[in-house]
Amino acid sequence: MITGTAAKSINGEGSSASSVTIETGGTEENIPAGAVMISTGAAMNTEGLVPSSLLNPDGTVPVDEFLRSTSNADIYAAGDIASFPSRLTNASNRVEHWNIAQEHGMTAAENMLGLGKPYDKAPFFWTN
Repeated sequence: MITGTAAKSINGEGSSASSVTIETGGTEENIPAGAVMISTGAAMNTEGLVPSSLLNPDGTVPVDEFLRSTSNADIYAAGDIASFPSRLTNASNRVEHWNIAQEHGMTAAENMLGLGKPYDKAPFFWTN
């Protein structure tokens, strides 16, 4: 694993990687590789989505167990922008995972329809 670098190119033929050219501090280096995994991280952007006065200092939308904003009941948030209460940790959580976003989206939609369904699942990667 090499961190703090920029991948310039993945080299090889077809779908097979043979090397990766990286750049660190202005210097390029060719690293032999049989497989390549790139982790780019996640950057949340709630700017302009809801008034900043309704956001936590970290930019997340604080929601209740129904994924409804704790400051405005007309706003729902799901996925990695939602800071939601967890019965498992007894704390507010923000989880960057596609499974959470998918489950949050379904739960928020059900609650927008008035079903009153709390989100109380354990994140998938905590269970596997």
